[in-house]
Amino acid sequence: MTEAVGIETSILTLAEAGIRITAALYGFRNVYVGVDFQTERITGALSVTSALLNDLGKAMEEHHADLQKLERWSLFQVTISACKRDFYAVDAALKFSRRSHAANGKREFNQWERFKWALRGGSELVKLSCHLEISKVHLHLILEATRFDILKRLERS
Repeated sequence: MTEAVGIETSILTLAEAGIRITAALYGFRNVYVGVDFQTERITGALSVTSALLNDLGKAMEEHHADLQKLERWSLFQVTISACKRDFYAVDAALKFSRRSHAANGKREFNQWERFKWALRGGSELVKLSCHLEISKVHLHLILEATRFDILKRLERS
């Protein structure tokens, strides 16, 4: 049971971090008119992924006694780790973009340019967007499988 409770807490904490990062990205997007399509996709995927994580964490929290008996916990770790990696990349880029980076009298980049640079530009933005989409699909499948398991256990009761 401690493993299940640890996973629930980890998932809910990650969901909260995702919501915080999404809010920062939405604010960032509203300030910089030139935000490109990939950043829009990343913001949307982060938002949905955070909501799915939140739903999954709450479902696990409410039904941990039933779910702890399942062998599915190991499957969660790969997807949760991928979400953490992607959330960290966006969060680190946001933090980097907020710092001033004028060097030797050269032109200082604006916050949006620093954000893109921190994520290594176009092709890396596409990769990050793809990773987030894959995580989102995996989380949705895990959530639906978890809900199915909950329904099966409730039906037996």
